[in-house]
Amino acid sequence: MGKIVYQKYVRGSGKSELPQNRLYAILNDQRLQYVVADHLNQVHYISDFKEDREVSYTKLLKEAFNFDPILRSTFDDVFFLISNVGCVLTPVFSSTATEPSESPLLNWGENEQQLEDTILGSKAKNLYKVDQSLLSTMEVMFPQSKMIHKHSWGIQHYSQMCTNLPGHRIFVEVLDQTLEIYYFKDAELQFVNDFVFTNEKDFLYYIMLMYHQFDLNPDEDSLAIFGAVQQIRGHVDLLKDYVRNIQFLQYTTSFKDFDSTISADIRTHYYAILSFSSSNHY
Repeated sequence: MGKIVYQKYVRGSGKSELPQNRLYAILNDQRLQYVVADHLNQVHYISDFKEDREVSYTKLLKEAFNFDPILRSTFDDVFFLISNVGCVLTPVFSSTATEPSESPLLNWGENEQQLEDTILGSKAKNLYKVDQSLLSTMEVMFPQSKMIHKHSWGIQHYSQMCTNLPGHRIFVEVLDQTLEIYYFKDAELQFVNDFVFTNEKDFLYYIMLMYHQFDLNPDEDSLAIFGAVQQIRGHVDLLKDYVRNIQFLQYTTSFKDFDSTISADIRTHYYAILSFSSSNHY
């Protein structure tokens, strides 16, 4: 069975005071992070539901839905990010070219459906596969919900952060035992991938492999890290011996009452879901 490992009402004192405008959620392995926001995208509620065993995304969503009555509210808009599912980035073909109906680099199961996100100002598409049972479950629980691959959102979000900034920018999200790494050069995406690590050496290896592969300078090229960094403090301390310029990315907002109630560690830990809730959707 799963349980809520973090929950906070940012404004007000309980469910009765929550707006029902928008729900934003991220589906990760054994974890559903979500926030409830009003029509101005001001966050009112944050929650983190985690399974204690390996389950499908469909079962994870069903158990969280049954566990937290807030998810059973009726929302005007529902947005989902889905991560750790196979995906392939492809350029957008010209109108005279024949665009492939599916990616030859992904193996499609009998009960899987291909979805695609258009990103980078319509310059590229991200093709990915999702289990049909998950889509059917979402349709019942959250009619008219919209799904985006987490890489698609990440590429959009971090590329905007790099706009008009020359040089190298590396973004690393830590979630449980997974690293999600994005690398941009002069605001252009060069690399994105997920890695599973089990110890400090794995953690260090995957990050330094990227520095080596792209001939980056660990003394100069900065790395922005966020997510569950407090849980792997020893890993990060080891990384500091090799990468000199490490920044801890924190969610920031102009809403003063939000800043005063959420600690810096929490704004680092839940940077992705909080930033997703305040971003422009496509």
